Amino acid sequence: MTEPLTAATAGVATAPGRPAQAQQVVAALFVDFGNDRGDNRRPPRARYECVRCNHRSEVVTGPAAVAAFTATVRDTHRSVCPALQENQ
Repeated sequence: MTEPLTAATAGVATAPGRPAQAQQVVAALFVDFGNDRGDNRRPPRARYECVRCNHRSEVVTGPAAVAAFTATVRDTHRSVCPALQENQ
């Protein structure tokens, strides 16, 4: 049986005298920086997943599109996430 991942087991730094607090993953940003060498070329790509509402974005490809997507996706989704809207 595996132990649950906590701030202490994940190596999260805490302030002296304070206990480690468990962190919970609520979203993930996946980025593949691509490969521009050799015969196996592929452009950068990215996608975003929200664990709260099970949203999964479309895959964005291309250097400019990935840069714009990663800069704004978290805040953009946060403003429309149904799970967050229910808690307010």
